[in-house]
Amino acid sequence: MALFFSCLMVGLVVIAVWKRNYKKETIDNILSEGNKKEWLRFLFPMGLWIYDLLSKKQPAQNEEEREWAKALYVREDAKIGLINCFAPPYTREDPTPEDLEALRMEDGINNRWWLDLVAEGHLPEDVLSTLEEKGLAPERRPGDEEILKQGKVDWLGFNYYHPSRIQAPKEKTDENGYPKFSDPYVWPEAKMNIYRGWEIYPKGIYDFGMKMKNEYPDLKFFVSENGMGVEHEDRFRDASGEIQDDYRIEFITEHLQWIFKSIEDGAKCLGYHYWGVIDNWSWNNAFKNRYGMIEVDLMGNYSRKLKKSARWMKGLLEEREAKV
Repeated sequence: MALFFSCLMVGLVVIAVWKRNYKKETIDNILSEGNKKEWLRFLFPMGLWIYDLLSKKQPAQNEEEREWAKALYVREDAKIGLINCFAPPYTREDPTPEDLEALRMEDGINNRWWLDLVAEGHLPEDVLSTLEEKGLAPERRPGDEEILKQGKVDWLGFNYYHPSRIQAPKEKTDENGYPKFSDPYVWPEAKMNIYRGWEIYPKGIYDFGMKMKNEYPDLKFFVSENGMGVEHEDRFRDASGEIQDDYRIEFITEHLQWIFKSIEDGAKCLGYHYWGVIDNWSWNNAFKNRYGMIEVDLMGNYSRKLKKSARWMKGLLEEREAKV
């Protein structure tokens, strides 16, 4: 249980300064007491609720305990948010009008469908109109609009692993007769994580930050997940037994650079959580792809061993500067 909460808190709430002239003071301001308080509101009450549930804590017995329980579960300054996977969409460099229409619907269905709701309290009308034209519009009942207005949140969690690359569909319908809005587009310059089949595109974090600034300026967000899964990492073990995961250090550094640039350009990004601090078990792939900065040695009684990226992260947290 202690490990669970350690992983949860270590998260990692990190924003780094990259190699230009960004000073420690700037990062200290981002990680100010006010922002730290926001993080604790997000992490700590949830952890306490799970602890109480698992330990079967008895109801409060006196006034002091009742006030403590009230402070935990009914707070006047409590905030609620949404965490979701978003994939910033892109199309060809010289798009046709049809490509741009595919881009509008890709963004509308997979991003704005959620963002318009949690930021403005409604679904995107242009997307609803297109779905209605195609016979795909969801049923809307009297009173639904008032319910949706209550869907606005205080903060947003942005899980980012890869962009979405699309182009106009070659056929109007799929093999089942349903309307198609786009086809995949393979960008010739894409850098791939071959173990997951995902494109690595750090600038997508910046573009999402600018979208939030321009279209949803009042909604603060943080990068709630971002990571790189690699198969057979034991191939990169050196003579001392440490996994030399320079590729992970490069991945994190490049994403942090674009996050910081988005903040510099006005995005209300509160921070960054790397997924994950330790190799995690997946429902789909078990331990096939390793994401952590700490190795779980399956053949060594599940012992934990620091990877090179863990030592690098320790230095990053101490120096508050991402060195390339």
